[in-house]
Amino acid sequence: MQRERGFVFGAAEDGTVYYKPRKHEYILEIEQLEKRWLFVVKEALKIGFNLKSSVRQRKTRKYYRLVVYSKNLYNELLEMRKDFNKILLMSPSFQKGFVQGVFDAEGSISKQRYSLRVYNKKRKMLQVVK
Repeated sequence: MQRERGFVFGAAEDGTVYYKPRKHEYILEIEQLEKRWLFVVKEALKIGFNLKSSVRQRKTRKYYRLVVYSKNLYNELLEMRKDFNKILLMSPSFQKGFVQGVFDAEGSISKQRYSLRVYNKKRKMLQVVK
């Protein structure tokens, strides 16, 4: 369960976390070309947080979007993003899940250079992953 929670936190780095005041909705959205990966995230949300989510194809593009509504997840994600060093205080299982989620969402492999790379603007998050 901790690995799945960490995975969701890592995968959310490729998503958007926001609040709709008019509807009082707390939302995590992740868009991807790869529908199968979103179903992996969906299953992690179910196991790690007992949350239901939906995956739908966007009408205007060939992307797929996962959407989950949860005030608790919203608050936990925002709290973690304030200080990524908190991840280092979590269980090893959570940390492994987080790194896996980040690499799945933001990583790439170079076969020519035999290297793994992660791209993200958040330096503090990258330092924690390193």
